[in-house]
Amino acid sequence: MPMSRMDRQRRNFVKGIGAIAATVGVAGCSSQSDGSSSSESSDSSDSGPNVLMGYGGSLTGKWDFNEDSMGPLLDMTIETINEQGGPLGGTLEMSRRDTAVQVDQARQVMQQHINQDNADFLMGYNSSTLVPLWEFIQRQEMPLITPWMGSTFKDTRGGDNGTPDDMGDDEWVWRSVPGDGVSTAAAAIGMRDRGVENFGVLNGTSAGERAWSNALIASTKPVDQLNMQRRIEVEEGKSSYQSELSRLFQGDLDLWVIAIGIQDAQVVLREWDQGGYGVPVMLENILQQEKLLENLRSSIGTPDAEMLMYSQLPSGPQKEKVREMYESYTDQDMIPWNYAAWDGIHAAMLAIERAGSASPEAIQQNIGPVTRPTEDSVEVTSFEQGKEELEAGNEINYQGATSSFNFTDKGNIATPGTTFDVSVEDATFTQDERISEEDIAEIITDPAFAEYLANN
Repeated sequence: MPMSRMDRQRRNFVKGIGAIAATVGVAGCSSQSDGSSSSESSDSSDSGPNVLMGYGGSLTGKWDFNEDSMGPLLDMTIETINEQGGPLGGTLEMSRRDTAVQVDQARQVMQQHINQDNADFLMGYNSSTLVPLWEFIQRQEMPLITPWMGSTFKDTRGGDNGTPDDMGDDEWVWRSVPGDGVSTAAAAIGMRDRGVENFGVLNGTSAGERAWSNALIASTKPVDQLNMQRRIEVEEGKSSYQSELSRLFQGDLDLWVIAIGIQDAQVVLREWDQGGYGVPVMLENILQQEKLLENLRSSIGTPDAEMLMYSQLPSGPQKEKVREMYESYTDQDMIPWNYAAWDGIHAAMLAIERAGSASPEAIQQNIGPVTRPTEDSVEVTSFEQGKEELEAGNEINYQGATSSFNFTDKGNIATPGTTFDVSVEDATFTQDERISEEDIAEIITDPAFAEYLANN
């Protein structure tokens, strides 16, 4: 059952006098596959509250490789916030639990964060769990910021509907990463500019992979030149995909697209190269992992045909600072979703500062105001700067690493797009051409884009 507002008020009073559940994890904790969390303790401040972020991540399952990079980013962000004074002079902590990209386990993790850990806000989760759990999340009345959810399902849902003082129309989910429409619109523009006419799609059956593939196909609809010849959906976890590849390439294709988990992608791409199809492949942007390329280099060497990728382009004023901090902090690869997590946590912390409270309701009501520009707001690029301006009585507009980070009424952001050259030999993704927000907007505001998504 969702926690009542009275229960939350009582919970926050108890936390305010220093009591916090002993089972709660903190930054740097390790999580186990059953959804439980284990951790080391951290020192708490006596001058302010302990603010708890409940992070639901795919620590096991087919997307676990992304958490190798996200984990250090979360730790680094929390340490940075606390070094800069902490929320309301207190301490930000984290309970990190494993969803395993399973709907039932993700639901359990949310309940554990809310009812056992007494989290103040939620962070993480992806399209494969958030889409089927949408109504469940609404009933929790708990702000959730996701750096992972790309699904176009979120395009018309979430946020505060532009009325932060009226919580009756709130939908509680904020997306700190650009939606799939940004990367797929960039792909459609890139395919057009490459002279592609006929293409095929091979995708997995999870909600996230289907949603991204639907967004890709929808993005090609406004471009008369582009024609999808064939779409093959495959069950994950197979030892071979030769029959599916054979069906995909029955007709002449100029390009094919793969959207599937990294383990299965390795199998599919190895068999694509060994099959000698000779058709370039475009990777879903979640596969922007050097580990994938390193494994392919070991199994196939240099592929016979080109590999490429289109994605959103992190382009905020903090981007280079965050990248440099991260590279000094860990030897893990920096991925685009890391910038989104950095921004999402900062938005929540500045919302707490503006509200003077760490209650879920206070966070929900203040995320919009600290991330939307007004005539009198001061642009800030750090938690410390935001605290100072708010203490001085000024309104602020947070400027992020992903983008300028201006949340829409539905809790979404936008960025430009980019093309990447993919080199298996060097195990690198090299940014090439920038695609403007205006060109991307032309695709995703076209009626043909919306019509396809509405019918699929």
